[in-house]
Amino acid sequence: MRYIKLAFQYMASKHYWKLALMVLVPSIVISIFNSFGTTANYIVHFFDYDTYDFASVHSRTSELTWWSALILIGVCLVLAILLSVYIGTMQRHMRTGRFAITNIFKRINEHFLPSVFTIATVFVMVYLYGLGMTISVTLWYLITKNATATFALTIVSMVLLFLAMIYIICIFSMVTPHIVVTGSRFKDAVLHSLHVTHDNIGRLYLAFALPVVLLLAFQFAFVWCDIRIVHIVIDTCTMMFIGCYYPVLIFVAYYDINDKDREDLLPVNKL
Repeated sequence: MRYIKLAFQYMASKHYWKLALMVLVPSIVISIFNSFGTTANYIVHFFDYDTYDFASVHSRTSELTWWSALILIGVCLVLAILLSVYIGTMQRHMRTGRFAITNIFKRINEHFLPSVFTIATVFVMVYLYGLGMTISVTLWYLITKNATATFALTIVSMVLLFLAMIYIICIFSMVTPHIVVTGSRFKDAVLHSLHVTHDNIGRLYLAFALPVVLLLAFQFAFVWCDIRIVHIVIDTCTMMFIGCYYPVLIFVAYYDINDKDREDLLPVNKL
């Protein structure tokens, strides 16, 4: 729980709301064109469907169309720009103890590519998770020809896919903070991340996985609600939390793992 505690400690600081506001508009837009509740909805209504071929399953587990995908790509590019400013400001705050959203164009220039890598990693893993779910349902039904057996095996597959997705995200989680803090090349940052996360995988895994499990449980609680605006609000809150918590998590974990002093924790800088 150490990294979860450190992340929420930073998020509770007096200046953090200024960074959190950067995530609000992209969260709303993403929530309008996509939903975090597709998996929960499909699992709950699994026996309401009578076809389990790849095309049918994919159409129910993915809400992306070609035009919504283009919109999301555009939003993600804007989000990458905002994340550049977000992590640049946060890193400076941790390094010097002074919080100021300044030198915006410099932050974008220096941190845009690491930000794109962070966002791309998450979205690729989420897409592969959904694709894996679709393949699992299709494969198990082809093998068993039975909806109940397919459902049970799909739940097992869903858990295994989730565990694998979180593990992969964890082992690459230190790439962005290492590039931002040290200015290292991408290859060196990847090697560093693989090395340090291996020795701290337990605490990192808990810090990454536990909030996602809680968010998924939250989505399951509202599956039976048919009011679209309610789901947009829920998805916006979910996206807001993801956009606020995980950038903070990777930086507080990076500073802790590498035994770097954080100036923002000094009493004089908390005033």
